[in-house]
Amino acid sequence: MHRPLSSLPQKSPDAAASMIYLIVALLLLLVPSVLRAEALNQSCAGTGQPWSDARFGSVKAVYLDNYCGYCHSFSVVESRGMFGPNHDAAAAVAARYIDDPGYTGGAAGAQEYLAESIAQPTVYMTPGYAATTHQMPAYEGLLTEAQISELAAFLTAYGDC
Repeated sequence: MHRPLSSLPQKSPDAAASMIYLIVALLLLLVPSVLRAEALNQSCAGTGQPWSDARFGSVKAVYLDNYCGYCHSFSVVESRGMFGPNHDAAAAVAARYIDDPGYTGGAAGAQEYLAESIAQPTVYMTPGYAATTHQMPAYEGLLTEAQISELAAFLTAYGDC
């Protein structure tokens, strides 16, 4: 036996409107997180000129693929590591470390210091992290010189956002 269409329960216009509001709210929550990295790329580059999206994405992938974010916090890649120094002020901090009397490395600038620290982190033990049980591995030989250089440039360009 068939019921006439008029006897089927009808959805109220309020229920449909509520569903639309819910979908719009979810989109408003999700879309910004997807676009955040691109927005940071366009607004935070310490170089004054944002990197191309391809370069930014490529170096971000190297950073994340090598687990840098497990130990280091870095807003531009949304990492929240807690075993190593924060990378949010990497360029400014690196410049200070070069002037430290205990620094024995060969870097003349922040970007060189960061590359040296990635390749051979024991050249200079970052204050407050010398006694940690989670020592940073040396990436010399694990990453190419070009990858290390790009990571250092990335930290220099975006480390002071």
